[in-house]
Amino acid sequence: MARREALDVENQERSVIGQCKSTITMALDALIKGMQDGQWKLHPKRSMIFVMLCVFAISIDPLFFYILIIDQDYKCLQMDKKLRTTVLVLRSLTDIIFAVPFIYKIYVGVQAQMHKNSGTNEAANTMTNLYRESKREELIEVGKKIDQKMSWLYFSIINDFLALLPVPQLLIVVTFYHMRGAEYVEHRTIMNVFIVGQYLPRIYRIHRSSEELRKNAGIWVKGLLYFFLYMVASHILGALWYFFSIQQETLCWHNACAKHSPDPIGCMNTFYCGRRTTTSRNITLLNEYCPLDTPDGALPPFNFGIFLDSLKNHNLENIKFEKKFFYSFWWGLRNLSNFGTNLTTSTYVMENLFAILISALGLLLFLYLIGNVQTFIQMEATKKEEMRGGKIYEKRQWVRIQVDIWMQEHKFPDDIKNEIRNSIEQALKSNKDVDVNNPFLILYPKTKISIKRFLFMDTLRTVNILKDTNQRVLELMCDYLKPVTYSFNSFVFRIGDPLDCMLFIIEGTMWTYTSSDSHAGQGISSMAIKPLRKGDFYGEELLDWASDSFTELPVSSKYVKSQTKVEAFVLMAKDLETVVSRCKNYWGLYNPEEVALSTVRRIRRRATTSAPVPG
Repeated sequence: MARREALDVENQERSVIGQCKSTITMALDALIKGMQDGQWKLHPKRSMIFVMLCVFAISIDPLFFYILIIDQDYKCLQMDKKLRTTVLVLRSLTDIIFAVPFIYKIYVGVQAQMHKNSGTNEAANTMTNLYRESKREELIEVGKKIDQKMSWLYFSIINDFLALLPVPQLLIVVTFYHMRGAEYVEHRTIMNVFIVGQYLPRIYRIHRSSEELRKNAGIWVKGLLYFFLYMVASHILGALWYFFSIQQETLCWHNACAKHSPDPIGCMNTFYCGRRTTTSRNITLLNEYCPLDTPDGALPPFNFGIFLDSLKNHNLENIKFEKKFFYSFWWGLRNLSNFGTNLTTSTYVMENLFAILISALGLLLFLYLIGNVQTFIQMEATKKEEMRGGKIYEKRQWVRIQVDIWMQEHKFPDDIKNEIRNSIEQALKSNKDVDVNNPFLILYPKTKISIKRFLFMDTLRTVNILKDTNQRVLELMCDYLKPVTYSFNSFVFRIGDPLDCMLFIIEGTMWTYTSSDSHAGQGISSMAIKPLRKGDFYGEELLDWASDSFTELPVSSKYVKSQTKVEAFVLMAKDLETVVSRCKNYWGLYNPEEVALSTVRRIRRRATTSAPVPG
């Protein structure tokens, strides 16, 4: 009794601990799932809206690059104040929109952490009271699983925080416009790393938010999404090209001032329009060492590389925004599409890294876009194939049922049934159309021979002239039988027609009769009508004419007409001739007595068929 009570207590303890574990796990799973949804994945339309907002937000950032303008006449840098105000407002609006789910995510994360701590403490207290010290390892395992599930939450919060940082506002509008001094190149390199790096958390946010859309949206929505992302990438690269073109020209100014100006610091301070009077600037120095046009064959003092095209076409100057935007966008799309293979760079490291980025990004986006489109096409094809497969499966099941019924009707033995099933399965696997009304047509030749011998060996033995014939001859005759089908109310033979085959019926009914009624129209019939049904045959007279060389064929002495649809097998005269020639030693007609009897029958039938029909 004491041992049983101890076991009951131990079982109760395990049950309570299991409940604690499941409660903690379920609660955290629910919180984390709600966190993953972020209240945006509750409905496909909300998911699509959130993805479009993410794409729109990442499309605004490159517009900051177009704020900077170069005045080539005075060799100074200025800002497009109207564009600056517009872009700052748009970026602030998107930041506010994304700040709402970010704050909610922090709130849920704090709640989840508090729930985890309280749940852990409660479970620990319960287990302390109900379980021994050695059993606390299970609680530690639960805590590890919870930490693993919470790790993605911390990463998601950090990523969203980095995506919300005002990087372009600070680095472009404030830092770059006031950047000067001896360490200009080093500061500019660090700034470029942060500017390009800001797109990583935003791209990841698009990828994470589009997961639900990729699962539920149709193929056209997915295709348009990836196509639009390709266009956004071209927009970003074109804007970077514009921004780096400005940097390349200001770098040339910096080098000219540092190496050739008697007052380098004063020369650098005049890079910004309105900073100092234009009369105090050495514009001639900058025109001499930073020319955009050089005589044919002459090497320029400064190699602008892939940015020379933007400078020579006055794309960086104070022109209409749409002109510089579409020109830069086309440059980005063109080079992204050809993977940057047409770019001729200088030896400047950052310029080459930018060209490498274009080439690698173009290849990755192309593979990603084409790969996803191919995946979508395969998914659609798979769905269609599954639907088609369902219909094929139903059809195959129907075929199997009908074939089983057909085999039962003819009472085939088990060995022949197995052969038939194997043949049918092979036909179904090769997608052959199976005629359930006549499955015999698609069977293997060996199976057909087995079926014909089973169906007609006994019938052939009922023919008088064949009852004592050798087994080999009968088998050979069975092998030459061919299936035929006659439609309802059709003539097979008429009186006087050549009797070129012997007919064996396996399904349906036929009528045989000798002549038309002489009392037609009087309601009196004197025709000798005989039905032919399953197992019956017609054309025995053909055997009387059988020889190794048919010189003439007998004629039908009766009308043979189908009453219903009839399935039968026929032994053609030419095939019978082949049987006779191959089995002369076994063919009963080569017995002298049988030959004489056959001759008498032939003459008698010929005289009967040649007599006039009474009118």
